[in-house]
Amino acid sequence: MKNLRVSSFPCSVTAVVLLLLLAVSHEPAAGRHRPHPAKPQPARARLVLLIVVDQFRFDYLTRFGDLFGSNGVGRLMRQGSNWTNADYDQMPTYTAPGHASLMTGSWPRKNGIVANDWFERETGKKVSSVTDESTSLLEGKPGTLGYSPRRLLCSTVGDELRQADGDRSKTIGISAKGRSAILPSGRRASAAYWYSIDNGNMVSSTYYFNRVPEWVSKFNQRRLTDSWYGARWDRLLPETEYLKRAGKDDVPGRTRTRTQTIQTHFHMLLPAAPGLRRERSTGR
Repeated sequence: MKNLRVSSFPCSVTAVVLLLLLAVSHEPAAGRHRPHPAKPQPARARLVLLIVVDQFRFDYLTRFGDLFGSNGVGRLMRQGSNWTNADYDQMPTYTAPGHASLMTGSWPRKNGIVANDWFERETGKKVSSVTDESTSLLEGKPGTLGYSPRRLLCSTVGDELRQADGDRSKTIGISAKGRSAILPSGRRASAAYWYSIDNGNMVSSTYYFNRVPEWVSKFNQRRLTDSWYGARWDRLLPETEYLKRAGKDDVPGRTRTRTQTIQTHFHMLLPAAPGLRRERSTGR
C-alpha cells in the first residue's frame, strides 16, 4: 500500500474506492463470491413525440381541465408530468422562432430563425424561415419551390440523435404549415410533411428525398379533406360554457385585417376549396 499514490486520484473517485473496500471487508466470507441479482433496467423509450399547440397558454390546462376526456390532454394530465415554471423567454414570439427554439434550446440570434419572414440583405429579397430556392415541392403544384431547414443554424434533439446512432433513428415532422413541420425536426430529419392549401395534399420537399414514399401518395389519393370544404364550423358545447371560461369571443380589434373583414363569432363556414383561403387573404 506504500506505493499507492492516492493524491493522483480525484477526491470523488478516491471516496468511492474507499467505500467499496470497506463494503468488501465487512462482507461475510460465505457471501463474497455470491453474485448479486441484476436490477431490471427500465425499458428504453422507442418514441419521443413533441406536440406544439399555437397560443395554448399554460392556464388553459386548468381553465378547461374539466372538459378534457379520458384520452388526449386529459390522459397526459393524469399520467404525465407538468411544469408550472417552464418557458422559453425568447423574442420575438412569432411561431417560427418558437419552433426553432423548442428543439434546439437556443435563442433566435443563435439559431438564425429571427422571425417568420424577413428581408435578406444578401439577395435583396423577402424570405421566409424555410425558403430554399434550391428545392422543389413534392405532391404540390408543378414548378412550386420547396422548403428546407437550411436557414436553421443549430442542431435539434433529433439531429443529435441521428448523428449519434448513424441515422438509424427516424425524425419526422408533420404539421399544417411547412415551418412547423421543418424547424423542430431539424436539418438532419428523415422527412417533413405539411398540408398544402393549394391542392389539399400533404406535401414535402426534395431536400429530404426525390419523391415521397408510396404511402404518402396513396394517402393523398383518398382526398380525406374534401368532405370539409364549405362545411359548417360550430361550437361543440353550449355557448354558456365558453362564456364562463373565456368570455365573449367577438371583441373590438378582431374584426378586420388590411385586406378583409374577419368573422369573429360562430358559426363559420370553412373555405369551399383549396386555394380559396389564399385568394381571400391576399385580397384577390
